[in-house]
Amino acid sequence: MRILTLPENTNDEIQMLRILLELPELLVHIRKPFHSEKEMATYIMQFTPDERLRLVMHQHHEISIDLGVRHLHFPAAMRDNGISMFTNKRHSGTISTVRWSTSTHSWEEYLALSSSFDAAFISPLYPSFSKPGYGMGRPIIWEDKRSNHTTKLIGLGGINAERLTALKNSTFDDFALCGALWYASDTIKEAQTCYKIIHSY
Repeated sequence: MRILTLPENTNDEIQMLRILLELPELLVHIRKPFHSEKEMATYIMQFTPDERLRLVMHQHHEISIDLGVRHLHFPAAMRDNGISMFTNKRHSGTISTVRWSTSTHSWEEYLALSSSFDAAFISPLYPSFSKPGYGMGRPIIWEDKRSNHTTKLIGLGGINAERLTALKNSTFDDFALCGALWYASDTIKEAQTCYKIIHSY
């Protein structure tokens, strides 16, 4: 399972994420578009070195290696140039340890990805909880569309426990959650419930 942070910091966010990182294999996507490089570094350094290995940075990729982060995410607008720009600034020995992910918003976009990407979001599956109105018009229809099995397929958008149950026999490799967790009355409990559903497939 993957968790996305909200753009703005929330109360006890770091503490909750550290609790959730105790769940095996869980990855946390740090999506903070308004953070400066210094603010991002301060945020990341609140996690232990082992925890940082399961963080995914969406911004300020150039400082990720020094912070001990090995998962980098490029939004669709940065995808074409993101990896090449990053690799041009780093030594090849370090690059081999980095895992790349990206965002897609149609099956055509996902199927056209190069094998460089370890994983990709496809969204929105359902209307978003964190972005009001997003996903209302053109949700992704998931049945019988997948032919790319090199890049892990991560379902995103309006995912909660009820919808995870409905997606049990789908073709996704994993799911990412955001608003359903952060707007829940008990974020930890909601995340743990969703995690158990995913790992019962």
